[in-house]
Order: sequence, then structure tokens, then C-alpha cells
Amino acid sequence: MQQRRGTVAFWTSENPTPLLGEICLVQVGEAVAGPGGTTWYKCKIGDGVTAWTGLPYANIGDGNALVAALSDKANTADLGTAAAADTGDFEPAGAVSSGIGAHVGASDPHGDRAYADGIVSGSTSAANSYTDIAIANAKVGIWNDRGNYDASSNVFPTTGGSGTAGAILKGDVWTVSVVGTLGGAAVDVGDTVRATVDSPANVAGDWAIAETNVEQATEVERGTLKVISEVDVAEPGTSNNTDAVTGVKWWKAFDKAITVASFYAAVRGVLLAGLSTASNAVVTASDSVLEAIGKLQAQVTGLQGVTINYQTSASYTLQATDIGTNKLLEQDRATAIVTIIPSNTTLPLANGSIASGVTSGDGQVTITPDSGVTLIAVGGALKTAGKGAPWSAVKKGTNTWLVFGALTV
Repeated sequence: MQQRRGTVAFWTSENPTPLLGEICLVQVGEAVAGPGGTTWYKCKIGDGVTAWTGLPYANIGDGNALVAALSDKANTADLGTAAAADTGDFEPAGAVSSGIGAHVGASDPHGDRAYADGIVSGSTSAANSYTDIAIANAKVGIWNDRGNYDASSNVFPTTGGSGTAGAILKGDVWTVSVVGTLGGAAVDVGDTVRATVDSPANVAGDWAIAETNVEQATEVERGTLKVISEVDVAEPGTSNNTDAVTGVKWWKAFDKAITVASFYAAVRGVLLAGLSTASNAVVTASDSVLEAIGKLQAQVTGLQGVTINYQTSASYTLQATDIGTNKLLEQDRATAIVTIIPSNTTLPLANGSIASGVTSGDGQVTITPDSGVTLIAVGGALKTAGKGAPWSAVKKGTNTWLVFGALTV
């Protein structure tokens, strides 16, 4: 049986990719010193995917017998003979030589054919030990499952590897059981982290991460997608932002939480909030639809009739209820009356607001400005001319009013 062989320079230059299990020998004479001063000859065992320079050496024996036997074409003619000198050849059943067959015994129907590398030392125990070394060296860097790993510490594994005393070796793999961040990358439950070198440091370059979960469309929440519960669907304050809502779940939650009565009540509460019937109410941008309509309708309705505010006091300050085209202040007193127009601070009204009054008694009404208010009237006339005299005041600016009517100075 002849194996591929060559010098180190040849193998390195050609750099082939050996087949899975293929033994590639180093040329006779190129050896390294092994344990106890023994001369070890080197070979590499292919894995089918890695080129020669990337494969580790597998030490397979000592002395020149192995390499000479596998390298010398002449020895192939000795297969099946019982020549004692051919320690490395296959021998027939029962043959006794200095090879491994001497230890198997004549009763072994296969002789030393059962131990192709028995020529290494002439004993089954030594042959097996060398075989174990070859196998161990061949599997370095292959996937080695080390179980689950809690990544919440946010550092890569530091122990629990397949090496001596838990040392981490190339190919050691852990499956994430608790989420965390490793080497700047977020890892989820089910992801795997694999050492790419022996004794890796806590850096991304020494590890390979395989993600099994896919980031959600929000690009914020990560994890396995599941269907949300009806409780979460119906609860607007829920913090659940990772689960999906199916059509059935959404409708059941909606139908359960919203009844026809509660729906109408909610609509009325929003649309009718702040509904005003004051004719002087001003529509603002924050008004609901019906609130604005109510204000406008109240102003229109005010034109259809007049509400009279009857007063008999000697002094009276205008109120919000006196403002509007459908409002009239009637003042009835035998002696003088003072009617005060308040400042915008006291009575904030929109420009264009109007107040109207009339005196029905003998007392003369004097329109008087509050502090900071300016009244504009023809010739400064601010007193009613007599019994039955009307007057009006229109707000022109923040604290400026136009006053007119049957007035005198």
C-alpha cells in the first residue's frame, strides 16, 4: 500500500487539499525529535476541505521502518509473505515476526492486517497510542459542543473548554442560553459562539458568532416572533413591543374591550367636550369639531333675540354675559350711574366684541374706563343724554374700545 509522500518544501509549494482521511507523508529523512529522544516522522491527515499548509501534523511513529516500508515500492512485493525482516509488511494469518503480528498471535485470522500501523513499535499498545495521537491531532479545530452559555456578563467564555483544566481550544462551541453582548454584537438565545483560535482573548477576532434569530422589522427589538396575547392587545399601556398581532387576536381584543355604548360615550366625550353656547365665544384651533360648531351656532342664535341684564346699582362693571349682539344692559336708577369697562386682564375678550346698554331711569350713565383702558368717543362724549338713551362699546384692541350712542360730555 503506497501513500502520497514528498518533502516539506514540495508539500508547501504544491499545497494540495487532501481527501477526507487521506494520509500524506513527509519524505524520508525529514523528522522531528519526539518524547524521550525518539525520532518521529510526520504526516498530515486530510479533512477534505483544508489545504496542506492549514492542516496540523499527526505524528505516526519512530524509526525508519514505517517510512521506509511505505516509501519503498519494492516492499509491495513482500505483501503476504512471512519474511521476518519485513517488519512493516502485511503478513498471513498466524505469521510471527517482529511486527505487530507477533503480539496478535497465530489464532488471529487476520494476522497483523488488523493493525496496518503495527510496524511502528511492534506492540498493540504502542500502535494504539500512536493512532490515538493521530486522531486527536486530526480533529483539532473541529466543532466541539461545550453546552449552554449565559452571555449576560457580556464577555466571551473564559473556561469550560475541551483543553486541559477547561482551557478553550479552537473549535469549542457554546450555545447562548441568556442574551447579552459579545465583542460588540448582540446575541440571542440559540445563537452559537465558537473559538477560532486556541486560548482566545475577549475580542471579536478570536470568535465566530452564528445568529439563529432574525432582527425584527422595527430594527430595535430582537428575538423570536410569537403571537401577542389578547390582554396585551387590549391594554394600550403594555410594554410588549416584540410580539405579532394576528387579525383574530386583534378583533377579539377590540370586541371585548369596546362596546357600542362605550364607543359612543368615548366619541361624545371627545367631540362634545367644552361645547359652548355663549354667543361671544371665540373659535380656537384647539376646539373639537362640535365645540366650534356650538360656538358658531350660539352666535347665530343670539341674533334671533336679546337677553336683558337689568341693573339698579350706582356702579357696575361689564361682565362676559353682557358681551354679544343679543345682550343688552338696562340700568334703572334715579341718580347718577357709573358703568366700568374692564381691562383685558380682568375680562379677556376677542377684538370685535360688543357691549350695549340703555338707561331707563332718570340717572345719567357715565361710561368709565378701567385702569389702562382707553375709550374713544366723539368729542369725548361718554355720558348718556337722558332717560332712554342707548350706548354701545366695541373692543378695538387689547385695551382700546370705541364708544358711541346718544351720548354727551
